[in-house]
Amino acid sequence: LPGLAPQSDLDSGIFSSAANILGFAVAGAEALLISATALTAASPIKLPDGTAAAPALTFTTQATTGLAYGGSALDVAVVGVKNARFGAGSFTCSLGNAAATGYAVTYQHSRGTVASPTATVTADELGVLNFEGYSGAAGYVVGAAIKAISEGTIATTRVPAHLSFWTGTDAAPTVNTERMRIDSTGDVGISATAPATFITQT
Repeated sequence: LPGLAPQSDLDSGIFSSAANILGFAVAGAEALLISATALTAASPIKLPDGTAAAPALTFTTQATTGLAYGGSALDVAVVGVKNARFGAGSFTCSLGNAAATGYAVTYQHSRGTVASPTATVTADELGVLNFEGYSGAAGYVVGAAIKAISEGTIATTRVPAHLSFWTGTDAAPTVNTERMRIDSTGDVGISATAPATFITQT
């Protein structure tokens, strides 16, 4: 029985679970534990839906930045404005302003670590978009991809790169093969990985 409980409901209340851990019981079962470092719930914690202007889950120093339920979707609000929405099978980014700039999705690559980056080197993948399909027992398989890969000389303020497009072969197993490349000079290769002219096709 909880140490502190209403007289009319003696199996629901507050108790000491262990040293420096405060527990809450409901109907004689542990429902919530609070320590100096964690909050542990035995059941899902339900929040109000919230809105972009007043998110349900937010931060101490920024009460209008956080998460809200947008009706069958999870909204991400930044300073009171919906910036992104996660739906069932969809992801939408939203940006409205008086400038000509649009929403940016950035992929970053470095050698070293995120905290202590060192320079990218030639042939490093700067970012990859994979498109996968479920194949059955083998799980998900990449059927097509778009890759940004560094090339040439990497130096201060200088990271040349090419953009390549890959498709999977109709074979078992599927082999992803580069089909088109736009190199750092703007030349395009179709079934050619080293285009020498504006458009090279093999």
